Amino acid sequence: MKQNKAIIITIGDELLLGQVVDTNSSWMAQQLDVLGIKTVRRVAVADEIRPLRDELDAAISQAGYVFLTGGLGPTKDDLTKQALAEYFDTPLVQNDEVLHYIEQIFERSGRVLTLANKRQALLPESCLVLPNKIGTASGMWFHKPECHIISLPGVPYEMKAIFINEVIPKIKARQQAFFRGHRHFLLMNVSETVIAQKIAGIETGLPSFARIAYLPGIGALRLRLSGSHSDERYLNSVLDEAAAQIKAILGTLIAATEDLSIAEVVGGILKDKGLTLGLAESCTGGLIASKITDVAGSSAYFNGGIVCYANAVKENILDVSRQTLEHNGAVSEAAVLQMAICARQRLRTDYALAVSGILGPDGGTEENPVGTVWMAIAGSSGTKAKRFHFRFERRHNKELAANTALEWLRQYILIDKASISGFTQL
Repeated sequence: MKQNKAIIITIGDELLLGQVVDTNSSWMAQQLDVLGIKTVRRVAVADEIRPLRDELDAAISQAGYVFLTGGLGPTKDDLTKQALAEYFDTPLVQNDEVLHYIEQIFERSGRVLTLANKRQALLPESCLVLPNKIGTASGMWFHKPECHIISLPGVPYEMKAIFINEVIPKIKARQQAFFRGHRHFLLMNVSETVIAQKIAGIETGLPSFARIAYLPGIGALRLRLSGSHSDERYLNSVLDEAAAQIKAILGTLIAATEDLSIAEVVGGILKDKGLTLGLAESCTGGLIASKITDVAGSSAYFNGGIVCYANAVKENILDVSRQTLEHNGAVSEAAVLQMAICARQRLRTDYALAVSGILGPDGGTEENPVGTVWMAIAGSSGTKAKRFHFRFERRHNKELAANTALEWLRQYILIDKASISGFTQL
């Protein structure tokens, strides 16, 4: 149905030149999906009136909602407002309420209000103005038969504020009863091809209003089972049944049944069990710690980490013996075991995770080729080390090593009988 479809048009030469990465349309599509509106196309256009008019013509014929972001600033290359006024054959008129608000912003900040800034209060007469409470570029809502056209600022935090406070309530008021549901699965270190083969029968048996999306990442694969239907109870029964079948087939391959990162999953386990974690990172350079602390509330279970990139730090801070470094090397079972044991003592944690490797592009040997990573976990029930090998370029290997380490830690904690107890003084 056209009324439940959307097209997003992002405006700006900087997007086409690759100087700015478009995050607006991704965020907006996610919000629309929750509302039961499917984004069927996303396109970027230059700061020119003609290309925008052409894209509007095409979009309006295909979707019930057309969203534009960008081109609403005070500079001469911001032509979206002018283009929309011409497109809808309506004059630009001063909106006194918007002008007063802009004047207040400049007065409070002690800045001089320029003519260019005042012009931002000139808005197409036929539009519904969407107030911008944190900026000077107002949003605009236009209507054509069977289509709503909504123009929003390109500044992400301004766009999001208007979308949440103004656009979502208006869409909900216009939408007919139409429900959308999702079930999420996180799998680690497994290919989408393997998973697709395992659940092919489930996927084939889904009704037309439901589908499975495969969202691969570095070392992680997300499955999203989603559907939309006018009968919410029936929709949920279909999704619940399919989700149960997926769980039965994939079993322990599933790291989470929510839309979470592996760092959030590990953090949740540690928090629920009242356990703490410390890190000793060499090749990952603090990336694991960064992932953990990206999660709000991680201070409840993460004591800290030691980035021991140089051998001198491994020796002097983490008590890795010189003999180990000279005879076994920094990338070895012996080295990571000593790193993990000492990190647990130094940081006073229930678990310590240590990582040391060669991520490339050089530094490899016959014994330890590029991509070799040793990991170790120390806990009250003992220590364990494992060797991994990654085959990509440096950044990819680094991300993969961090995610793999967290997944291995998750598995270790879940089967560790000592994980029910707290820190034991060594």
